[in-house]
Amino acid sequence: MGTGIASMLIPATLAIAPTISAADNRPASPSALAPAAASVRFDTSDREAVENAYFANWLPHAILKPEWTGNVKSCDPGTVSEEFQDGTEQSLNFVRALAALDPIVLDPDLSARASKAALIMDATGLLNHYPATSDRCYTSAGAAAAARSNLLLDDYLTASGIAEQYMDDPGSTNRRVGHRRWILNPVTTTMGSGTTNTANALTVVDVGKNPAARNPGYIPWPSAGYFPGDLEPHGRWSLSVPEDVDVAAATVAVKGPEGTPAAVTAYQPQSGYGADTLVWELGAAIELDGKTDQTYTVTVSGLRDWNRTRLPNYSYQVALFSPHRPFAAGKAPTIVGSGPFRVTDKLALTPGTWLPAGHSLDEDIQWYRDDQPLRGENMRMYYPEEKDVGHHITATVKPALLNPTQPYPPTEDLAHTLDFGVILPEDHTGWQLEMSRRPTLIGTPRVGKSLTVRATGTWQPRDEAVMVAYRWFARGRLLKAATNRTLVIRQSMLGKRIRVKMTGSATGLRSRTYTLTTRIPVQRRNP
Repeated sequence: MGTGIASMLIPATLAIAPTISAADNRPASPSALAPAAASVRFDTSDREAVENAYFANWLPHAILKPEWTGNVKSCDPGTVSEEFQDGTEQSLNFVRALAALDPIVLDPDLSARASKAALIMDATGLLNHYPATSDRCYTSAGAAAAARSNLLLDDYLTASGIAEQYMDDPGSTNRRVGHRRWILNPVTTTMGSGTTNTANALTVVDVGKNPAARNPGYIPWPSAGYFPGDLEPHGRWSLSVPEDVDVAAATVAVKGPEGTPAAVTAYQPQSGYGADTLVWELGAAIELDGKTDQTYTVTVSGLRDWNRTRLPNYSYQVALFSPHRPFAAGKAPTIVGSGPFRVTDKLALTPGTWLPAGHSLDEDIQWYRDDQPLRGENMRMYYPEEKDVGHHITATVKPALLNPTQPYPPTEDLAHTLDFGVILPEDHTGWQLEMSRRPTLIGTPRVGKSLTVRATGTWQPRDEAVMVAYRWFARGRLLKAATNRTLVIRQSMLGKRIRVKMTGSATGLRSRTYTLTTRIPVQRRNP
């Protein structure tokens, strides 16, 4: 299997939705109410509120992997991490909040049963609401859950990616957007989510319902108001209608950002997946530049009630925008191990993390020899060659984008430089420390003044691994208390020449001492 969006056109990633009579989904037939769900509410007419909710309840879950503990060989359904399950629930509730619906909770019992359904899909590599008893890892509980669940196969499952793929509903077999309609069922209060490393079953039928739940009646997707651009379902838009509205003769018109009519292909409405729903396809791909919002106006006409009485047109606007926050450093990159490094050593780094966390962020790595980029060397490891011996090796790490259409430009000031020092030969016992520039002694040799060792160069072959010691002398006599790079001249030093020895030492290398002396003896204090 490969990766991709949920589409019957991409065999590696398939999704199918269960069918059930619309009457079984209406508020008149509720089941037990769900426990209270964590509220995710915001006003979609408030751009900032939608953006804040996106970064809090969606994007962080785009990098959460299942961490599945099960095993296909032993037919163990296992479990996923609590963080992943919570992220899946929050992602579903972010979608429902965009549509002005109440949140759901993932019921543990439903989720356990859904896990058995997901295991069957993973084991067979096929999506089937009615698995055969001969199927690998078949259980009656798994088969029962499969009949009540949205189903998904994908080699790269993430917590918010599950909701995203079901809501996109792409492919010729998903023109009824059944997955989307079940997730946007206003009265639903519980669902069950079972996941392996490559399969998901989301139980959406015969679940907890509340007839008094928030129900805006008309439920568009993308929803009215401000809408995050990366959740736009690749041109497949829909509008679910109240149960007393007939959409059989309805038509859809869409005006684009410039107010010009957009090409629209409408599909024949079909019942059986929650509320009756109009589905249409926009003819042109939507591309956001990351800076400018794009507003679309949708007008649906030809609506009637079940007595064939014509209803007013239903019109709304969708403002697609690119949520944006500047990059920030999370955990800084680090060097693996410590130097000095030899030509036979592997140089490696940990890349660190960047904020906001999400699927759009990665690291950009470049290795350098003496400040010259090494072509093609952009991985987390570098294997030195003989020509690297005696040369300085560094690596820079900075944020990068997996999806260049996202609105985050790489930020150069967040780049980290990791210094691996000068590469030594395999046998480097004869190598001696040296400074790239000889240190100097600055200051005035006068009582009451001070002298300081100024070292503007760096130690070679590895600066940060060097321990530096200072010893000060007055007319050859060691000043035992003076061990810093700066010496305050006292009256007792009058008439004497001052000398300092600066010594650098590092494990595995010969130490190096620099001796610096004043040109004239210490003078009297100025009157």
